[in-house]
Amino acid sequence: MLSKSPPKTDKRWLAVYVKMHHEKRVRDRLTDLGIENFLPVQIEVRQWSDRKKRVERLLIPMMIFVRVDMVEQHTVLTQPSVLRYLVLRGGEHSPTEIPKEQMDRFRFMLDCSDSPVSFNTNTLKPGETVRVIKGPPLPASRASW
Repeated sequence: MLSKSPPKTDKRWLAVYVKMHHEKRVRDRLTDLGIENFLPVQIEVRQWSDRKKRVERLLIPMMIFVRVDMVEQHTVLTQPSVLRYLVLRGGEHSPTEIPKEQMDRFRFMLDCSDSPVSFNTNTLKPGETVRVIKGPPLPASRASW
């Protein structure tokens, strides 16, 4: 059975790996080309011995998100410092599409956060209790993974 590929005009969110420390350059270049993109950053105030400065802190190093059609998808890959698209394990060769709803929630979380966002990379074990401290209303404030 043939898998259905998206029509050339449909835009979808994809994650792109880029060279280390080139994330902002790639973002600026894609913006100049008119390609919708999202680089998750937060503004932080850094203290030096003689001054304070507001700087953008990358939340996910070496990754930028793009919303592209099939033509733009190829254009992104031809840009300097772009390495490849994120694909799922298991022999999948086409880029992994990120549902629009997930991207909307991710962007909302970053825009509405009062405190710095950090990612916990510890592996959760089945049955482990987690506490949701902020977000949309849930049936309970505690949940098991």
